[in-house]
Amino acid sequence: MPLAPNGNISIHYETRGDGPPLLLLMGWQGNRTWWPESLLSRLTPHFRLILTDHRGTGRSGDNPGLYTLGTLARDAIAVLDTLGIERAHVLGVSMGGMVAQELALCYPERLRHLILMSTTARPGIIRGLSREQQKAWFSYLLQRDRTMQEFLLDLLFSRDTKANPTPAIEGFLERRNKEQTPKSTVLRQYLALQMFNSRRRLKRIKSPTLVITGSNDLIIAAHHAHDLQKRIPGAQLHEVHGGSHAMLATEAEELADVIVAFLHREKQPAP
Repeated sequence: MPLAPNGNISIHYETRGDGPPLLLLMGWQGNRTWWPESLLSRLTPHFRLILTDHRGTGRSGDNPGLYTLGTLARDAIAVLDTLGIERAHVLGVSMGGMVAQELALCYPERLRHLILMSTTARPGIIRGLSREQQKAWFSYLLQRDRTMQEFLLDLLFSRDTKANPTPAIEGFLERRNKEQTPKSTVLRQYLALQMFNSRRRLKRIKSPTLVITGSNDLIIAAHHAHDLQKRIPGAQLHEVHGGSHAMLATEAEELADVIVAFLHREKQPAP
């Protein structure tokens, strides 16, 4: 089992494919198994994918006590060090996008390009939602037959998942249940998220950056992506029409095309 030592714990990772290294960082509660095959299979021909388990998730070790997203960034650096990779493309989703920001800010020499998907510089769920999205939020809250997990699932996919199950939703549930994250880790990640705020630091990011958002994200609204794009020098923005927070599988083809085009275009010399 491939493990990267960081202090007295080890971080589990997997690799697949050949080509330039692309480090993938999953979001809150997630691990490497949450990445859908529909996206990975489209990226593998172009990159050497590096999928990690954040500390306390999947097969990675853990320490007691609180940590920050900077701690998770150091874990990611440990993986690159173990693999002997000096510089990598980095793609972070949701909380993973915040960890990716810490990597770009604290270890700029280790990044080639940065892709921030469905993420923010400062967590705040309702802030920036459209009137229609806020209405959907409150309608979900009023459905007393929903458990908290069902409620969160509805928000992830921006729909009533019980009334409208799809293969993408079923696939997500299957991946999520493979290696469930302990409640203690979920809480510590949540507290780390609440402490995160990179807004004043984003102007220091030097890596070529692409920000991706879904227009119908009910957890981190598109407003957050526009804010990131404005604050990061030279950042590009791509908005997936109708995309939800859990669009990795539902919009895999569009996302893969955008990611590959951005990284391949950035490799070309300027005219």
